[in-house]
Order: sequence, then C-alpha cells, then structure tokens
Amino acid sequence: LIEMNPSLRHVGIVVDDMENCVNFWRDIMKFRVLKELDEKGKNLDKMIGLLNIDIHTTKLIDKNNNIIELIKFNSHNSVAQAWHGNQFSLGLTHIAVTVENINYFFEYIKSVYGDFGTTICKSDDGNVKMAYVKGPEGLLIELVEELK
Repeated sequence: LIEMNPSLRHVGIVVDDMENCVNFWRDIMKFRVLKELDEKGKNLDKMIGLLNIDIHTTKLIDKNNNIIELIKFNSHNSVAQAWHGNQFSLGLTHIAVTVENINYFFEYIKSVYGDFGTTICKSDDGNVKMAYVKGPEGLLIELVEELK
C-alpha cells in the first residue's frame, strides 16, 4: 500500500487586471512576489485542456509559505466567463486570510473596492473575529483575526 500525504500547493485565481490584483496581494495583504512567468506550449495545452494557451502568471507567497497564483489568459477571454456567484454558490467561493488587525483591513478594502454590506463579527466560540469583503474583480475574501 502506498502512503499518500497530499498537501495544498497553491490557489489559482484567473484575473483580468494583473497589475491591480498583484498590487492587492502584495501591498495590502503583504504577500511577496515569488515568480512571474509567461507560459504557452503543447504541454500547457494538454494539462489545461485548451488549444493555443498563452498566459501570464504571478505567484505570491505569504509568511507561512502559502501561495496564491494569479493567472491572466492572453489567449482566451476570461472576462466573458467571469464567475458571478455569491457566498452560497457551489464550488470555490472565497479565500480566507488571517490578519492581525481586521478593523484596518476591513475598512481599507471597503474604501478601495466598495462596501459589500457585511460587518465584522465574533465566532460563536469567541476565538476569532471575521468578515467577508470583496476584493479585486469581485473576489470574495474572508478576513479572520485570531483572538488570543
């Protein structure tokens, strides 16, 4: 029997405005740019299952080595296929990020990307404060501050 111990490698997010999204993750969320690549070719086409793919990717890493990969499709119109779900839509809905000062992040993100109509609240067990916000291109982000 083969023992398997999978672990999360990264979270990929297709974006339209790479610069704005990199600025968000780097400048606001304090991730560090790890790698930028222009990618295309038959192997990528086979892996993704599309023809003539041409993408630009930026991988960003946080202090705990968690990686966000931003993907800009130059070859396919990703805007026409934008996800228009909400908090209860099936599939991936949000990314949760641990922050040290939820009030600051909540107010700042609202001031830049608009009020999503949510508030900061405490978990029932009192261990965290949390809130949903909408970031660049409508990405739903759960802010979590651990209370010690």
